Amino acid sequence: MSLKPLLRPKSIAVVGASQTPGKLGHVILENLRHFKGKVYPVNPKHYSVLGIKSYPSVAAINKSIDIAIIAVPAPLVPKVLKSAKNAKSVVLISSGFSEVGNEELATEVLNLIRKNKQRLLGPNCLGIQVPHLYLNATFAPKLSKPGGIAFVSQSGGFGSAMLDWAHQERIGFSAFVSVGNTLDINFSELLHNFSGDRHTKAIVLYIEGLKDGREFLKAAKKCKKPIIVFKVGKTEIGKKAAATHTASMAGEAKIYSGIFKQANIIEAKSTDELFDLVKGFALVKKPKTKKVVIVTNSGGPGTAAADSVSHPLTLHKNTVIDLTGSATSETFSHVLDSLKKIKASFLVIYVPTSIAEPGKITKAIAEFTEGRTVLTSCMGGFLACHCGTIIKTHCAANFDSPERAINVLKKLVQS
Repeated sequence: MSLKPLLRPKSIAVVGASQTPGKLGHVILENLRHFKGKVYPVNPKHYSVLGIKSYPSVAAINKSIDIAIIAVPAPLVPKVLKSAKNAKSVVLISSGFSEVGNEELATEVLNLIRKNKQRLLGPNCLGIQVPHLYLNATFAPKLSKPGGIAFVSQSGGFGSAMLDWAHQERIGFSAFVSVGNTLDINFSELLHNFSGDRHTKAIVLYIEGLKDGREFLKAAKKCKKPIIVFKVGKTEIGKKAAATHTASMAGEAKIYSGIFKQANIIEAKSTDELFDLVKGFALVKKPKTKKVVIVTNSGGPGTAAADSVSHPLTLHKNTVIDLTGSATSETFSHVLDSLKKIKASFLVIYVPTSIAEPGKITKAIAEFTEGRTVLTSCMGGFLACHCGTIIKTHCAANFDSPERAINVLKKLVQS
């Protein structure tokens, strides 16, 4: 069955809608304020919730609903589903199923979903966001800005952290999907969907465990977009943590890495690398060459960057352009201007000095970035952070170290 009602809804019912601040049903309803479609609170105790007419059940709405969001205690979920046959899809926020060993309740929910011919996201999930539809059907604090990254996470908390960080970094999403226990909708189906989505530039997956390894591999091989995966649960302790979190069986690290290589999936080895890759794929223009030019006002960081250049990257003419610590903002501007006709990717390193003014340097970098593959690394503390913040306003990608920037560039070239 199509995922269109879930990912491009026109009507949403919120079961468990609440007047009480802090409750899930209150937060989710508040977050749907800007959704352009129709929103129906469902609460049998109130005639209206947050000023919107309320209904005693989903069935009482007496219309076909694209999504029924359920945020009630787990034991009440089967009863809700029996009266929500007019919903095409269900987002089950509630926890208390397989992740706590309640397999019987999970099976009952799945049987009801299949009987109703519905699709289910969750349970134990954060919900979904589709920024270009102004849809924030989650209990995350903010709706992300529209962009090209489709992010699918098995952890609601990890997803919420990513959304918050992305807001700070001015990174946008085509969609955010929290899959929770993947009782019904899984990674494979979402890969198929986002592969053909015109808003999506790259797909990012946070995976604790896969129930459908072969289907996933098939879907990944067919996918037309770059796929970035962060797989957790690779150690014995990690496996146990993953199993209790989302009822997933975490597989051996080598098996997963093998699957990812077969499908040309980019595997992030750490949380830091995952966030770096999201930044790179969201903000950096895809390279058209394997050659890279390094421009720096400090020889040390420039050398460190050069040391990290390896296959598939090569240094353009095997040189690092060291402007030295005496470089002014005018020096940066002049040198960058002279490089505009060179066909290469560029890493610009800036170490704060009293000579080079951050504002003017970042302006020169922003002008140079237009139409080119450019990454920056402003190194240091307060002044470097200030410089990096200015760079963000021009939608350029800044990294804490030259090595992290080069690593992202490698993955962009390989994608």
